[in-house]
Amino acid sequence: MGARVNTAIWMESSQRWRIDVQKDGVRRSFYSSKPGRNGQREANRKADAWLDDGIEDQRVKVGAAYLKFLDRTMYYRKVVQDDMIHAYRLAVLTGLRPGELRGLRWRDVKKDRLALHPSTNSYNEITDGKNQNARRCVELSDLARMELEAQRRESGKVTRDMLVFDIPTAKQFEQHLARYCEYNNIPVCTPYELRHTFVSIAKVLPAGLVKSLVGHSEDMDTFGVYGHELNGDAQQQVNALNSVFSRLLALG
Repeated sequence: MGARVNTAIWMESSQRWRIDVQKDGVRRSFYSSKPGRNGQREANRKADAWLDDGIEDQRVKVGAAYLKFLDRTMYYRKVVQDDMIHAYRLAVLTGLRPGELRGLRWRDVKKDRLALHPSTNSYNEITDGKNQNARRCVELSDLARMELEAQRRESGKVTRDMLVFDIPTAKQFEQHLARYCEYNNIPVCTPYELRHTFVSIAKVLPAGLVKSLVGHSEDMDTFGVYGHELNGDAQQQVNALNSVFSRLLALG
């Protein structure tokens, strides 16, 4: 969402809600004649839509960059392969939270899905996740499975209890990601924004599918926050994601 910090106010003289916002030096006003809070929310939504115009497209383009062949980074003035590239890509491909990535173990990888239970917070504490829906199964697209297979190959011999990704701290993960972005001329983003990128990409899916994929609580409006649950089966999710990511990789 854009940088709106105000809210619509009721204009008694014109009997409507009005909100003034500014973006890139351009000032706009948005209105709603509906009485009550519904009108205020409508005016705010109009303003948010204008502020966000282009942001989702940018996130999708960033997602395409992560999923292509950019696997290098700069480390102590040397160009090296980024050892966290598969973590970045898996976040874009699945919408996993940073803590879920850090807490993911090979025993959680069940061929075509991830069984998510524990998460590692920024204090390196093992938790049960952000909400009750954080404990879930995530169906894996073909590309997501490929990234996990690549990570397994590069990790050598692994055991069930080993962490999938060696991410010592949340801060180090953020620093690695920032360095990767700068080297590859990608807008610098945080690990949590990789999750936002997935939600933005998946907005083309049927309304409701993403909530089960990203583990939002029942009362959270998934797309309203950063980017809603279908009663579809797992294969529907996989087929839909495969289609979306195939089109994404065909960009540019």
